Amino acid sequence: MGCGRQKEPEQNPQKRGVGLVILQRVCKFLFMTDEDVKTANMPHATDLHVGDVVRKRRKELKFSQAELAKAVGLTFQQIQKYERGSNRISASKLYEIAHFLNIPIAYFFDGLSAEEEIRAPFKEGNTDAFLASIEGQSLANAFVKLTPAKRKGVMALVRAIVADERPPS
Repeated sequence: MGCGRQKEPEQNPQKRGVGLVILQRVCKFLFMTDEDVKTANMPHATDLHVGDVVRKRRKELKFSQAELAKAVGLTFQQIQKYERGSNRISASKLYEIAHFLNIPIAYFFDGLSAEEEIRAPFKEGNTDAFLASIEGQSLANAFVKLTPAKRKGVMALVRAIVADERPPS
């Protein structure tokens, strides 16, 4: 029961140790292929970027999510999803949001020209994108439920895997 890419039969999580379940989920995430990322319902880097711009501009103008939502005919929960990048903003809503925030549409896409950023939303150092993802939230929620000793063990394992992934200098 390692971190390899082989398929393992699904077992009832009640019958396995919680630590093993978490370890398997961490391994599954760490060894995701590009195809896995495409099919895992992960937010696209562009959606994360646009959502981040909406959030920053809204806060800059000191508007709440509820105020922005009311202005564009949405719920504050939908604005939360837009800002996290978990829901895509339609062209018409993006236009309304831009108008309300008094910015041109192009402003949402400033700084988003690097093709590799679009293709690899979770590249090294992009912790905000990871934590905004469903997998990141799930991993963080599971991690905080561990005892401090188990957290230490998981961190040691992850660091060892990361060190093994890096090319020698």
